[in-house]
Amino acid sequence: MTATSDIFPLKLSDNQTGHYYLLWPWQDGLRVEMDALYYRYETTFERTLFGTDGHFLPALKAVLPIVFLDWAETIPLAFRRAVGTLAGQNERMPQLLILRLMQQDVVFRDWVQQLAASEDGVYFRLVWELADIQSSPVPVQETWLLSLPGQKRHLLLGRLLSMELTASQAKKCRKLLLDNQAWGKATLKEFFKMTRQSDFQTLLQTADYIRLGAFDYLRTLPRWLWIGKLWEALSAFNDHAIERVLPPLILKAELKHRPQIARSFRQMSENGDLEDRVMKLSDKLAELLDFPLPPFAGNEQFIPIDSAKKLKAEGQQMRHCVAGFMSEVVEGESYFYHWTGDDHLPTRLTLQLKPFPKSTQWRLFEALGVENEEIDDEEWRYLEHRIADLNPPWGYLLVKTPIAGLPYGDYEKQFAQLKREMPLKVYHEAQNPHDDKALRIDTFKGDKLGYVPRECQSDLWDYVESGEPLRCRLNFLKPDYATVNIYLAPNTENGAGRLKRLFSKLRHDLKPREKND
Repeated sequence: MTATSDIFPLKLSDNQTGHYYLLWPWQDGLRVEMDALYYRYETTFERTLFGTDGHFLPALKAVLPIVFLDWAETIPLAFRRAVGTLAGQNERMPQLLILRLMQQDVVFRDWVQQLAASEDGVYFRLVWELADIQSSPVPVQETWLLSLPGQKRHLLLGRLLSMELTASQAKKCRKLLLDNQAWGKATLKEFFKMTRQSDFQTLLQTADYIRLGAFDYLRTLPRWLWIGKLWEALSAFNDHAIERVLPPLILKAELKHRPQIARSFRQMSENGDLEDRVMKLSDKLAELLDFPLPPFAGNEQFIPIDSAKKLKAEGQQMRHCVAGFMSEVVEGESYFYHWTGDDHLPTRLTLQLKPFPKSTQWRLFEALGVENEEIDDEEWRYLEHRIADLNPPWGYLLVKTPIAGLPYGDYEKQFAQLKREMPLKVYHEAQNPHDDKALRIDTFKGDKLGYVPRECQSDLWDYVESGEPLRCRLNFLKPDYATVNIYLAPNTENGAGRLKRLFSKLRHDLKPREKND
């Protein structure tokens, strides 16, 4: 089927602008008119229609009427491929206007096809964006486009950027991947300024492209990480993820380790190899670095795993993958202990601790036996008590929270006498008429300050119900605001009598909660 003159003009709806465009046949000069309130005027259609293969983009092909597919067949495929290559995924490129000028002007046609054959679409998109004439009348846009053939690109780009460029620098624009995200002229200027630097020139020799949207972050990398393959791989990530790809373990590597890291990145064969390579490098570096000091000193049952060698041995003995967390330990995100067992909990375990959010305290994150065997609620609670014993005088941090209801207590009156880190009382106010689970916070003189917020009650209620001792510390205060830390208190009795009585009650309280519930 071939498009005939009786079906023209074709009406193309632009959902982004709400406008309707009337397209005339290729043989008649491919005029484009916009129909606005019954007033027609010639314009450009700034939407990408054709891909680099010369066919409608898949998203358009699925929604456009068949008549548009036939209409496209009347335009030479070589022309459609050329404008698709030059436009890329940039929706602001006026493909239809360029096609019309290719038909009308032989010099312009040959120039566009030459650019497309050399994959210089980036250059074309750059000059179009930098000229900033998208909102100009069609004759102005036509004149501008027809003036481009024959101009030396370094002189033209230099004028548009208000800076001097050499021919060699201008060719470097081929290395840019222009994304749809907003980019400023300042970033582009900085890119071309850096093309004068020898180490950046070396980088560009091995990078197929660099996404301009990622450029501001990439140029802040340490100079020894100015590696083309690495920059290219990082360019594939979005702007929010790119800063999390390279861990501090690599960014702050010691001088003696840097050549090995750089060599690994230079040997990448494809961008998808980056994340796996980063993980392997991080684990290898972690083996060579000293572990931080453990959060708690430990004892004969609670033994800190304070080196990479010991962490590897723990994984082998317990038959699980704990050795893969070396970089987390070095970066202070986790710490591991080996539980040797005691009379109450004889099972050998690997314990993972993580920092409590916005605090210097640590809390139990994972407790696994041989081959990742899990423990039950009672055993988990028992380990929390043992960790509390290792952290006197306060114990094991359970909740960090603002005090609720300050205006209704004695806070304003007591403010001058309150001090940071002073102990407070937290207890169940059973007779509270508004909340039968209210947890009240008082000074030790008996002055009421306020309550634990309702959203934090669930983190404490099991401990309160079981009669386990809690400790409360004033953490931060100002005239209208205060926060507290609430801890599971350490054992201050001699011997194991208190723990035995406590866990006899716990066993009874937790009995209904079976593992398969």
